Amino acid sequence: MEKVPEDVFPIILSYINPKYKYNLNKILFNKYYESLNLTKLYGTHSYLAKVIRSDFSFIFDNICKIKWDKWISLKKWIYKYYKFDNFTKYILFLINNSEAHKCKNIYLKYCENTTCSYKSRKRKWSN
Repeated sequence: MEKVPEDVFPIILSYINPKYKYNLNKILFNKYYESLNLTKLYGTHSYLAKVIRSDFSFIFDNICKIKWDKWISLKKWIYKYYKFDNFTKYILFLINNSEAHKCKNIYLKYCENTTCSYKSRKRKWSN
């Protein structure tokens, strides 16, 4: 059974939970993504890091459309030993570490109106 008949596919699709449907194709992604609150399911950092690590440009672009204004307002983001001025600079850090070129092009598209300088300070603990 290599191919599913076209009349059976909608029946099978009706049994799949919407939180899994959004990952099947672009049409279903656009239909279900905004209605699902994926940050509660996966957490902000882990889901976004997985998307960037895999260089999923379509998903990253849609996440940026929804969350970009909120990300700019998040100030002083700390990740491991690094301190970032805002969340968007942390995203750029993830993109550079993962070498996600498609996501970087999308990031730069959204970053045209804001400052895109990459500065991170490594924190050291002292006693």
